[in-house]
Amino acid sequence: MLQNLHRLRVTPNVLTEASNLIGQHRDPQRPHYLAELKGIIESSCEIVVKSVQAARNPSYERLGLTDSALIEGVSAQDPLITAELRLYLAIIKDQQGAAYNFRTMNPEYWAGGPVRS
Repeated sequence: MLQNLHRLRVTPNVLTEASNLIGQHRDPQRPHYLAELKGIIESSCEIVVKSVQAARNPSYERLGLTDSALIEGVSAQDPLITAELRLYLAIIKDQQGAAYNFRTMNPEYWAGGPVRS
């Protein structure tokens, strides 16, 4: 599935949350992380979901604005990869194939890494 990924799609909500989390890091890591985020921003396709649309999503009260905007912006053609189970379940409930659970895609990662021989 990931090998078919042609372009990363992001929302302003997710980028803002990522930037805020990076802002909590101390120097010397923070500038490096912000530069990495800038590279992601420059090479991705930004999908804008109006906040009013996201807030009208039935999952808004449970999941909040960022996740509701993600729900509104995904489809089977542009699926979401997430490690958040509640978000994943909210999407596949109505749109089968519009989300993938990162944790099940990479069981080695969650089991402590690949087995080395």
